[in-house]
Amino acid sequence: MNLDEELKVQSALLGIKLAKAIGETVDVVQALDPVIRLALAGNPPVASLYELAMALIEAGETSRAREILLQIVLRFPESPASIEVRIRLARSDAENKQWKEVADWSDQAIRLGCPKELSPFAYLLRGQAKLELGSLEQAHADLETALTNSSGDMGLEISIRFQLAETLYQLQRWPEAEPYWKWLNQAAESAPAKAAKPVWYPVVLLRSAELLALRKEWSQAEELVLRIRNDFPKCNLACEVDYLLARCLVSKADFDSARQVLHCITQRIHSTPDELVARGFWMMGETYLMQRNYFDALTAYREATKIPNQKYWSSAALLQIAKCCEAMQDTQGAKEAYESIINQFSESPFAATAKERLKAIPSLSVANPPSTEPTSGTKR
Repeated sequence: MNLDEELKVQSALLGIKLAKAIGETVDVVQALDPVIRLALAGNPPVASLYELAMALIEAGETSRAREILLQIVLRFPESPASIEVRIRLARSDAENKQWKEVADWSDQAIRLGCPKELSPFAYLLRGQAKLELGSLEQAHADLETALTNSSGDMGLEISIRFQLAETLYQLQRWPEAEPYWKWLNQAAESAPAKAAKPVWYPVVLLRSAELLALRKEWSQAEELVLRIRNDFPKCNLACEVDYLLARCLVSKADFDSARQVLHCITQRIHSTPDELVARGFWMMGETYLMQRNYFDALTAYREATKIPNQKYWSSAALLQIAKCCEAMQDTQGAKEAYESIINQFSESPFAATAKERLKAIPSLSVANPPSTEPTSGTKR
């Protein structure tokens, strides 16, 4: 790009700034369209490309801005501006839940020597991507680094602590997660009384309730769950909230009320994910099993096995089907269920129990009944 072309780009950008400064309405896209094509076809300095991209982002033209940002990465791969661009691209992809791309962009920014002021953003984005992609230990390490490097930005610190808490929760390191949930809860509660609660607040309440349930502090857990239902009826975790409420109701042997709540989950009233539908049917079976209503328990467990791609809950339900069959003296049904676990889900945590019980099949009798305790498992 020659000097004349560079001046045209700068002139267009300056014209927009002046128009805004004096309060004139300006069509940014129309004003910049000629110089965008000029800039992409030529070889402008990185500063001009970056200014064009920022102007387009401000005007809401994110797709055209992305085209220019990608050109910065291509033409100036190791410049400081290119590092910042990679973080911007990672943020954009995070909004669209393109987690592999988020991980790639943020990783490149980190490897190229991300400046101190951008470092926590890069590690946060990579950590969030690793969390979504299931690399929990890597996510934890990145998020710890992000928190260490954060510099008093409250919004940034909230984002980092939230992701850290969720990572530790998924790692089942619940005692380590709890201080983060408490910190986030305090941050939300300290906001002005008339201010709307942040969008992440229902998650904080739900996780806090789940931690209480893990300690079998059921009444406190139920209080939090009912608060979520009352204050955030349209939150996108409604099905998870209902499931925990059902567990609270089961804890006090209110099986009929628990099944009413579980019915909402299994009928997908809240667009329930498959995993939770399977879990809902399984829990419904547990309520019947605890009442020694083996026939209805069998029906619920069998529904759980019909949900596709749910190996854990299918194998858990098959184990309970076998137990119900044993209790009903249906040794053939029990044998078939145990064999299904061994043959189809050999690596499930229930396979060893299935093998042990299968060996005992010839001697099954009223004197050697199966346990009718609910299936153990941290996924409950």
